[in-house]
Amino acid sequence: MKTILFSVLIIVMIGVMVPSAFGEVFVNNEPYLFSIEYPSEWSPLRPTDFLENGVMINRDGSGVNGLWIGIHQGAIEEEMADYKIMEILKADTKYFCETSNFEEHYNRCFNHRILDSEISTIDGFRAFTVFEKYTIEYNGIDPFFPDGTPGRFDSFGTATYVLSYDDVWLIFSSFEEEKFDKQLVIDTINSFKLQNIVQEEMKYDPPTQSSWIDDLINAIMSIFKW
Repeated sequence: MKTILFSVLIIVMIGVMVPSAFGEVFVNNEPYLFSIEYPSEWSPLRPTDFLENGVMINRDGSGVNGLWIGIHQGAIEEEMADYKIMEILKADTKYFCETSNFEEHYNRCFNHRILDSEISTIDGFRAFTVFEKYTIEYNGIDPFFPDGTPGRFDSFGTATYVLSYDDVWLIFSSFEEEKFDKQLVIDTINSFKLQNIVQEEMKYDPPTQSSWIDDLINAIMSIFKW
């Protein structure tokens, strides 16, 4: 799964974060404008190339707990039947698990099972979600999560497709079994917005105090004398 795959050297904060009743709001910039609310203790991280790598919202720095948002453009026929889209989603989640590997994703996935599924609307768009259970084997060497602990973790997750015309927005979550809060994950997914994003969110000036992301980037640049 792409939730772990990020390049340390190009990681930057492109979106902005603003307070909300739920926690914080991440607003991604044009041309892939969206917003999503998340708990204030989580940390959004994104590389410069959203189309390639998406956005990770990290729960605890472990490398195995968090949320990922991305987009596949022109990936589906607008008039495709709901049952067919759900079939595709279920097949995709199985494929994502089976093809995870240490070289690209720093983890492998086993024993994938779909526990439940639902069709709904999110921000007025058709949405399809599956609830999953699987085992993650994490090698603990992802450079972006230096505190990650290698091991096998029984995990719960979700995979959501939000259809916007012929584009498919992807919202994936994955958590260790004891850290999975189903209602919190559902609330986070349902806060996803593609339209009527509050302009004040876009005008928010982030704090000037350097974050740990800034410190990490500066440390890396100093090593290479950039």
